[in-house]
Formats: sequence, C-alpha cells, structure tokens
Amino acid sequence: MKACIAAGADAVYMGLPRFSARAYADNEDAGAYADAIRYAHVRGRKLYLTVNTLMKARELTEELPALIGPLYEAGLDGVIVQDLGEMRLLRRRFPELPVHASTQCTVAGPGAVPYLRALGVSRVVPARELSLREIRRIADTGIEVECFIHGALCYCYSGQCLFSSMAGGRSGNRGRCAQPCRMEYRFEDAEGRTVSDPRAPYLLSLKDLNTIERLPEILESGAVSLKIEGRMKSAEYAAGVTSVYRKYLDLLESGEMTKENYRVSRQDMDRLFDLFNRQGFTDAYLDRQNGRDMVTLRKPEFRAHEDAYLRELKALYIDREAAQPVHGTFRVMPGEPLSMTLWTTLDGETVTASYVSDTVPSAAKSRALTEEDCVRQFSKFGGTAFSCASMEGDTGEGLFLPVSAMNECRRGACAALEAAVHKRYERTCPPETRDASRDQAPVPDGHAAGIPDSAVPEPAPAGRPSLSVRVRTDAQFHAALRSAVSRIEIDAAAFRPEAYGALAEACHRAGKRVLLRLPQVFRLKAEEYLRPHAKALKQAGFDEISVSGFEALAFAGETLPGVPVIADETFYAFNPESARALHEAGIARVSVPYELNYREIRDTGFSGQEMTVYGRVPMMISAGCLKKTAGQCDRTPSVLYLTDRTGSHMPVTADCAVCMNTVYNHVPTALAPYSGQVLQLGLAVLRIVLLEETAEEAEALLSEYERVFLAGAEAAREPFPVTRGHFKRGVV
Repeated sequence: MKACIAAGADAVYMGLPRFSARAYADNEDAGAYADAIRYAHVRGRKLYLTVNTLMKARELTEELPALIGPLYEAGLDGVIVQDLGEMRLLRRRFPELPVHASTQCTVAGPGAVPYLRALGVSRVVPARELSLREIRRIADTGIEVECFIHGALCYCYSGQCLFSSMAGGRSGNRGRCAQPCRMEYRFEDAEGRTVSDPRAPYLLSLKDLNTIERLPEILESGAVSLKIEGRMKSAEYAAGVTSVYRKYLDLLESGEMTKENYRVSRQDMDRLFDLFNRQGFTDAYLDRQNGRDMVTLRKPEFRAHEDAYLRELKALYIDREAAQPVHGTFRVMPGEPLSMTLWTTLDGETVTASYVSDTVPSAAKSRALTEEDCVRQFSKFGGTAFSCASMEGDTGEGLFLPVSAMNECRRGACAALEAAVHKRYERTCPPETRDASRDQAPVPDGHAAGIPDSAVPEPAPAGRPSLSVRVRTDAQFHAALRSAVSRIEIDAAAFRPEAYGALAEACHRAGKRVLLRLPQVFRLKAEEYLRPHAKALKQAGFDEISVSGFEALAFAGETLPGVPVIADETFYAFNPESARALHEAGIARVSVPYELNYREIRDTGFSGQEMTVYGRVPMMISAGCLKKTAGQCDRTPSVLYLTDRTGSHMPVTADCAVCMNTVYNHVPTALAPYSGQVLQLGLAVLRIVLLEETAEEAEALLSEYERVFLAGAEAAREPFPVTRGHFKRGVV
C-alpha cells in the first residue's frame, strides 16, 4: 500500500483476512487497516476495503457490521462488494459509505445500473471481458466506471466460476480459488479424439492484461478509475506497474501527449515485462470477443527480474514514503510565543492547522536569527507525512531560538494538521436502524415481497413441490413433454428464437408451464441476438423467465412485462438479505445457490423457492472459445470435452449465438438419495437440468425423479458416477 501510494496511486484497495477475494493474501487486520486509512488520507489518497465475497447469513448480519463499524468511523473511503445482500445491509447500516460493485458481480451492460443504484452502488467495476463499446454503454448511464488495466485475468467471468469450488471445495466466490485454470488440459471431440495441440495444454491459462498502449481509448470509453491488480504480488511489482501507468496518465492529462501522438517507450514496456508476465501480455477483450493469442497455451516462462531495476524501485518507492505537499507560515517575534500554521489541499478543499509553542524567543547574545534561518529550519519535514511546498514568515530582529524549539514547533504543527485531516474524514456510526428479527427472517416469497400476483408463479400443490426440467435439445424437450414434470425450461441460447412459439405451444397443449432461460451472462451479443425477436417473444406465451443477472432482468421487464421472473442459481441468493434484494428488484422466486449445504439452506429458509436436484454444475462461463483456441471454430453449436490430468471429462458447450463457452462438472450432482432432507426444505420447485442426455436417458432420469420426489419412493442406485455437490459439504 505504501509503495503504491509513493508510486502515484490515487487510491488503493486492501483486503482483510475475512471476506476478501484473496483470502490467502497477506491481508492486514482491522486495527492496521484503520492506521492505513489515516496514512492514505494525510497524503491525499483514498483507501478502499475489499469485501467482495458471497456471505453466509450469520457472517452478514453479525460479523460484517462489527468489522465495518470502526473503519467507517475512521473514514473508510468505500467498499467493493459482490454480495447483493451486503449492498442492501450497508445501505441501511452505513448510509454514507460509498459502495462499489465488484467485477465479481459480472456487470455486463447498462441494464444492471438502475438496480445497483437502488442498492446504493455509486461505482461499478464491469466484467473484464467487455469491449470498449460495452464499457461506454455503461458509462453513458452516468454511474462511475472503474476498469481493470493491468494484471492477472480469469478464464471465467468473475463471480461465475465454480471450478475450484466443485473440484476441491475452495470457492472463488469465497476468496479461496485454487486456480484450476492454470493447469494442463486436453480438448476432445465426442469420439474421444484430441483436437487440441498436446504441446500446448494450458488451454484455460490467460496471459496477463497490459493496456498501457490503449490508455487513450480506455479514457475515451468513460472510465473514471483505472485498476491494477496487485494482490499476491511483491511491493516492487505493485509500485513498478503503478509508476509506469502514472507516468503516461500524467502525460495525457498535461497535454504533453494526445491520442494522436501517444507512444509508450520501449524501456517502459520492457520494465512491465521484467516485473511479471505469462508468455507475454494481452490487451484482452477491448475490441474483440476472444482469441487464441490471449492464452498462454504452453507452460508460462516468467521473465527474470532485472536486479538493477528492482533496486531502483526499492529506493524510489519502498525505502521512501510519499509525502503530501504543505504550505506554511511562522511567527518569531519578540514577546510572542513561537507559532506555526500549515495548510494543504485535499479533494479541492483546504485543511489548515496551527500550533503555538510554549517557547518565547530571547534576545540574541551573538548572531541573531535571520528569516532565511527560520525558513530553512521550518521547511525540514523529513520523517513526517509532509513535504514543504512553500514556507514564509515574520522574524523579528535580534532574536534567538534553539533549534530544538523550532523542531518542536514544526512537529506540533504537523501533528495538528494530521489531526485536522483525520477529523475531516471521521464519521460517527448511525444508531442501529436494522430490525434484527427481519435480518434473521427466512427468505420471503414473492407475495411477501410485494410483487403483484400476476408476476408470481402459481404455487406448487399443497404438501409437495413441483418438478421442472431444463432442456437443450429437441430430443430432451419431447422426452420432457411425455413426463410428469410441471414445467419445461427452454435454454434461449440452445434453441432458435424462431422456434420459441412452437415450443411454448407444445408445452401448453401438454398441460405444462414453459419457462425461457436467458443467457447466464447477458451481454450486448445476447441482446442483439434476442431483441430482433421481441415480438415473437411476447407472442410465444412464456409463463416464466429465468435470469442470472440484472441485465437479463431489465431485458425481461422491457420485452416481456408482467411475466414472472425467476432468479437462477448463479444470481446468488446466498443469504436472506440477498434474496430480499432480488425480490425488491422484481424477482418472484430465487434459486438455491450451488455452494450452500443442507444445513445452510435450511437455516437460511428457502421455503417456497426453487432448487436444482439433478444436473451438471456449470463450473466456468467464458467469453473465450475453446474451439477457436484449438483451431476448431466452425461457428456451430456443439458439445466437446475438456479432459484434465486425472482423465475426468468435462462437457463444454459452445453457444455460438451469444459466443459463450460453458465448462460443466465431469459428473452430475444427484440428490435423489437425499429426497427426505430436500422435501423438508419446503421448496416450491425442484429442477432437473439436462445437458447431453439422449431421449432415452432423459426419460429414465425424469421417471426416477418423479418416482422419488412425487410418489415418495426410495431412490434407486445411480447407474453412473455422480456427486452430491455441496449439499453435504458446503464451502468454508
């Protein structure tokens, strides 16, 4: 933090040992964080707290307020947040605290902005996959936009990755990602043939982002804050990267460089390479959807640091701390106590402080003080948070002062100015406004949330849930029509919009409700894919819509007004506060997130909501295209397989209509053997998710789950490998 400030950062994000997206980083404790806030403020900088993980109910209502309170009072400049319930609680408990929506929120378009503003968000960090055009669309709403400009990239949309969680129980949504994307894989077709280059097995490992040569365009996109990823790196790395970007931002701001003559020196590019890179750099998605050259492919060979450059960084930014320029005046006059006044400008406002010493100048017995003597001595700010911008004063004739007295006066003035700066930022926690019983209450249903009856799905028959099935193929759809399920879910990206009407009509003829599931990440491509069919969407007669984000919710409200909207599993209702936030946004029902275990689901209270009881968990949603990386892109939707070193085969869907890859778990999660516990949860809808199952396999699955969950029979032994997912283990 100190090195970044010395190198020119205007603000720094830091995490605490709890609730940070880098839980294994050497994060500071709360007491040190309060000191860091004051350190930054007295130097005219800001300090933000990363609390960007999903939070369990008790963590949110009991632990988080106790953690935030002292930092809020110390003047914390803002928090970066993923959890919607946390946003809702912070808005109520700490109304003056700026809240930033983390890239973990997967903000992908302007449709999300009104909902986030309603939750108190003043700044968004969009998904790193967005193009300059998409960033501009968000910035045009007037909300502050902060963009990543340098550092590590995830293969998956941040906040949508469950790979580490499902593979080893270390959840990226809880700050504990084990980075399985940095491992070796093979890409295979349906016949088991390897279609990727075996010499290039790092198919999910992206190069580091480097946008130093694109700064003018990023600034034109409307970004007001530029973000460097520096966690889990050395102080030299953080300071070195910051200093290079600071240099070119200053050149652009001063007018010495313009977009037309902007050029980065070879020396500065080499310095960024020397600090850290994975097989080179990428400017990622700024003007493209994906690309093979974004991926390392081969084992990263990290370029060695230049020792001389590291020593230079240490001397400039680590051994030397930043200092805030101050102006000062002094009075050394006969018969008056020695005094000094200091002032500085912070955020456009002047902060002033004075100090009056107990010492009165005496008559000089030999050489008398001159004004030059006093200016020189009072300008020595070494060892403080300040540097001298200007110093002047009044010095009487024939006077003497010991140097120690002038030093003591200067130290007193510095302490007074520091105190004045701290006071400017300090707050008092407001009286508790929360209703504790409401904080602990279970998830409300749509009616309790005030959603109009017309927008709330029909309840399940008394005493038992209904079954719903999500399909991706015509064969699965027709198998579902012949089953006893109450609802069929159509994946919007897997079926042509021209077919939606016929599919919905077939469901209604069979006495079933029909739901349209919008793409999990609803970017501009998804909007452009579906908007031309807005009339057909309305005429199709869908009974419900399923969404995974606010962008899709906005599209559903605009295109299909009055149709009930369901929150998918990855529109995380991780705690009752999150569920309330979704209900307040117009969501009729929420779905149980994949990462909660039985006890947590029970204690959170998902009665009347929905849960998936069978299906492969989508572990990665990516803008990248594995087919393109393997040289196999034919722009044809398909299912291929990613194989790891253990031989596990993970299906990968290529949804070309919206240019999105999804990597699924190698085995499905199956909860039929735990039907007793599932039924005790009081859920309204149990979901079966089909992926690559044939019509015969789909019929067998649906028959088994009807027998177990509708007829109360004992579950048969599964004829293929399955997992219970997090239903038994959960995540820490």
